[in-house]
Amino acid sequence: MQECGPDVVFHLVRWFLRGYRMTSRVDRIRGAVRAGRYRLSQHAWEALEEDDFVLADIEAGIESSRWTVKQVDRVTGQRKYVFTGIALDERTISVVCRLESTGRVRVITVFEGGAR
Repeated sequence: MQECGPDVVFHLVRWFLRGYRMTSRVDRIRGAVRAGRYRLSQHAWEALEEDDFVLADIEAGIESSRWTVKQVDRVTGQRKYVFTGIALDERTISVVCRLESTGRVRVITVFEGGAR
């Protein structure tokens, strides 16, 4: 077997680690919501009530979403994601959230309809 130098090993390890992601952020958000590791902002609670949604609608909307929009806050640089899916009563629901450093999900707002 031929030995390879440290440069080759370094690049192979880097390539492997870059391609080997345990889960994407979207998958981590879905997993955290599935496990109940999420919290709503005051604004999200108000929007939930205003649009006549319940917590289970948020969970169903994130789980059923087929596409997600990633947004980056220009000031803070934080990433937030807009999941658009189907609520329990068959309405379209959009959930704007971010993944916190603790692994919990922070729901920023919720609204009926597709991403704006």
